[in-house]
Amino acid sequence: MASFNPAFQWMQDGNESKKVGDGDADERRGNVTKFTTTTMGGGGSAERGTEPGSTFGRRPSFKSSARPAPPTDPPPPPPPSDASFDFLSQQDKLQQDLAAMTMKNKSARATSHARANLAQRERADQKRVIDGRVSANRKKLEEDEDAWFRFLVEQREREAREDEERRKRERDQAARGKTPEQRAAEARARQQRDEERRRTASAAVVGGQWKDYEERWAAFGDSGVVTMASIPWPPHADRLLQWQIQKIPPGQDRKATVRSAYKKCALRWHPDKFMGKHGGKMSDGEKDAIQARLNDNFQALNASFTAALKGL
Repeated sequence: MASFNPAFQWMQDGNESKKVGDGDADERRGNVTKFTTTTMGGGGSAERGTEPGSTFGRRPSFKSSARPAPPTDPPPPPPPSDASFDFLSQQDKLQQDLAAMTMKNKSARATSHARANLAQRERADQKRVIDGRVSANRKKLEEDEDAWFRFLVEQREREAREDEERRKRERDQAARGKTPEQRAAEARARQQRDEERRRTASAAVVGGQWKDYEERWAAFGDSGVVTMASIPWPPHADRLLQWQIQKIPPGQDRKATVRSAYKKCALRWHPDKFMGKHGGKMSDGEKDAIQARLNDNFQALNASFTAALKGL
C-alpha cells in the first residue's frame, strides 16, 4: 500500500488546475477571434485567429513605417516682464544721459579754452597798443623837450597851488578863534622857518660832494654798461634843485631861475627820460632797482620844486 505524500498531491493538483486554466484561456481566445471576425465582416472560419501567419495572439509591434516628423524650431523666449523692461529702459536712459553730459562737458571745456585764449590775445593786443602809444609819446616828448617841460611845470605848479590853498584854508579855519597878536606871531615863526630852510639848503650844496657829482656826470655819457654803482647819483636828492639854482648866473627873476634849474634837473633825472636813454645798457637784474631809485629821486625833486614855488 502506497503511502500518502502531501507535497506530491499538491503538485498534482496544481498541474490539473493549470491544465484547466489553459483550456479556459484557449476557449476565451477562440471566442474573441470569432467575435472579431463576425463584427468586422471579415467572414471566414472561426479558427482564423489560429491560422499560421495570423498575428492574433501575438505581441503587437510598435514599429511604424511613417517618416519621422521634421525637427521644429525651439520656442521663442518668453517676453520680458514689466520689471525687467523698466530696468532696461532706465539703463538705456542713464547711458544716454551720461553720453549727453560727456558731450556737454567737452563742449564747455572747449568753450572755456577758447575764451581764455581770446582773452589772452586781447590782452596781448592791448599791451602792444599801449606800449606803442607810450613809445610814440615818449619819442615825441624827447623831440619836443620844451613842450614836455611846460607840461611838467604846469602840473607841478597846479599841485603847488592846490596845496597852498588847502593850507591857507586850514590856517584861516584855525585862526578864526585867535587874536591878531597870535596870528602875527605865527606868521613871523613861519617866515623864520622858511629862511632857516633856505640857509640850510644853500649851506648843504656847498662842498666837494657836488663837485664830484658834476665830474662823474660829465663822464657818465661815455660809459658802456650802466649799473647801480656807475650811475652818478646826487649826494642829496632833496637838495638837488638848490644846487642847480646856485649854478645859474644871477640877473633873472627868482621864478625864472627856479624853473630853469628844475628843467635841467628834470631832463637829467626824470625816470622816463633816463630809462629811455640808458635802459638798453642795463642788466635785467638791476633794472627794477634802478627804476625804483629814479622814482624816489624825482619825487624828492618835485617836492623841492613845489616848496620853491611857494616862496616866490
